[in-house]
Amino acid sequence: MEEKEKQLDEQKVESPEAGTSEAKVPGIEAAEVETPAIESVADETPWEIPTETEPETRQEKKARKKEEKEAAKAKKAAKKQKRAERRNTKAAKLIRRVAIWVLGIFLLLLAGYATSHITVYRPAKATLEEAEADLVAAEEKIASLRGEVESLSSLETTNESLEDEVEAVNTHITILSARVAVTDALLALYDGDLAEVSLELDKVEETLKTLKPMLNADQRDVVASMEQRLDLVVNELDEDINAAELDLEVLASKLISLENTLFANP
Repeated sequence: MEEKEKQLDEQKVESPEAGTSEAKVPGIEAAEVETPAIESVADETPWEIPTETEPETRQEKKARKKEEKEAAKAKKAAKKQKRAERRNTKAAKLIRRVAIWVLGIFLLLLAGYATSHITVYRPAKATLEEAEADLVAAEEKIASLRGEVESLSSLETTNESLEDEVEAVNTHITILSARVAVTDALLALYDGDLAEVSLELDKVEETLKTLKPMLNADQRDVVASMEQRLDLVVNELDEDINAAELDLEVLASKLISLENTLFANP
């Protein structure tokens, strides 16, 4: 093809007038010579010679990757546009409104729950914990008081036992005092000291009065008979000394019998 193009160019240069096919020869009339139309070289399809593909350069790789990224972005943009178009439908708008209302109601309920939790539940829980702590403290105090009551009960029992022992000791001492007074009266009577006898008999009388409330009913009757015997002794001092002596001995014997009844060892 290149050789044909060169020949055409040479023919154009050799002809004196470009674009015409007439040549003037002397003595010969000019005749119209038809020149064959030359086909355009540009219309012919060139023969493609297969060549080996060269490896991509870095710039070509970057350009290709950039094109791929732009294509991916374009796809994403198209998807977003489709989604937006779907949202713009009436059903999508209705669904969005319903979702917004549901979300608003849920948020209101959540806010109410949080408010009630803060204003009601927490104070109530704190009050309950305080009441439980007070209850535990009260139970501990009750347990402590029970222990004290038990110890006091044991002390009270011990005290009652001691009081009984003290009362018994006082009763025994009173009986012994009466016996001593009767014995002293007998000794004074043996000596003939009637004044001393009267003094000791007064002591016996006071001792018997003190002894009476310490005894039970039967024992009080015994003490009453002793008081009657003491009255006889007092009356007999001026009339019959021997009778007074015998009655004092009987009185001493009764006191010994009462002492043995109350305090004799088993």
